[in-house]
Amino acid sequence: MPGTAGEYDHSSFLQKDLTTALRDEAGRAERELARVSNAQILTDAEACVAAVCEGYRFDRLVVRRDQMFHTGAVPDRRYKNSSAGFISVMGLKVSVTLPYEGPGLLWCYRPEGLSRVGRNDVDIYWSGQDFECSVRRDSIWVDELRQELDFAVQRLEAIAGLINAQVTEWERDLESTLVEIAEQRRSILIEAAQLDVLLGVPVRPRERAQVPIGVSRKQLRPAPTQASPSLPPVQRYLTDEVYQDVLRTIEQMTLSMERTPMTTAKIGEEGLRNITLFVLNANYEGLARGEVFNGRGKTDLLLTWEGQNAFIGECKFWRGPAGFRDAIDQLLGYVTWRDTKAALIVFVQGHDPTAVMEKADAEVLAHRCFVSREPNHSASTRTDYILHATDDRQRRINLALMLVILAPST
Repeated sequence: MPGTAGEYDHSSFLQKDLTTALRDEAGRAERELARVSNAQILTDAEACVAAVCEGYRFDRLVVRRDQMFHTGAVPDRRYKNSSAGFISVMGLKVSVTLPYEGPGLLWCYRPEGLSRVGRNDVDIYWSGQDFECSVRRDSIWVDELRQELDFAVQRLEAIAGLINAQVTEWERDLESTLVEIAEQRRSILIEAAQLDVLLGVPVRPRERAQVPIGVSRKQLRPAPTQASPSLPPVQRYLTDEVYQDVLRTIEQMTLSMERTPMTTAKIGEEGLRNITLFVLNANYEGLARGEVFNGRGKTDLLLTWEGQNAFIGECKFWRGPAGFRDAIDQLLGYVTWRDTKAALIVFVQGHDPTAVMEKADAEVLAHRCFVSREPNHSASTRTDYILHATDDRQRRINLALMLVILAPST
């Protein structure tokens, strides 16, 4: 619905069909959703739909009866039909100005269920900014005047109510439609990731696959440590700001998985890893790689910068404390002297999430490389720790433990 209230006048009042206009708006919203990247849909389809819907919401019309004011009675020449034909008579015209709130452009559209605007003895004039309701009579009685003007106000309130009701229903239907479209698209993307696993053929990320999540995007830019001419070549590390941004990206994606349990319940560990890898590649210029040799084993997720490892991650299903303990050792085995940031993503399926978090936390605290537990994170399914390298107690490693709750497989 292009335009603003100031661009309309009385000739536009209720001249267009609201149903047709809203149908056109829905088409524009669907096309806007189609332009959202695959990575954003895969990361958080619900947030994508919410962002699109936000641009297609209307404030409601409110007729401000409490702010109505009288603009005075003025002489009014009228023509009446008589036995002698039309004759000119002098009478009075009494008008009130009726303000309203909300998008004035909605008054241009005729809602469903509207039969007529008003009665012939009350003039309703829309200026594009407010309404003027006028009564013309040869002589005006106060009670009659009040009745006629009250009818005009009630009629405008009824029209506003019809418009608001139709817009409300349309917004609800639009959101439902976009959610269905986004979830269908997301399911196809997940199936595509599964197909990549089944084919067993390496997939090369496309160049320039830079996709923002939300409203901003931080590039992966490890910072150099201090150096002097007498020291070895400068080492690099991932800044905490970017590290937290990577973790937030993964969190958004895993929350989306939790909100679509039927879709993700049947996906295996490798398929979930591939989805995570797809999102990281899309957000960090294709720097994430899967199944890359690093240290003493193969890591699930590895982000590199100028040939150096900046972030390592492991995706594991919870299979009890012993298996989780092995996962910690496996992840530490990937750490080389350049690695300082890591994440252990644990998928919980068919277990009590609270009990799993408590058991996992106990295993980290009891690990021989444990140093400290960081302050509680805002997310209830994430805990941050500091560990040291297995062969160097002075080398500190940031580890984020992230639990993803999946519906039981059927």
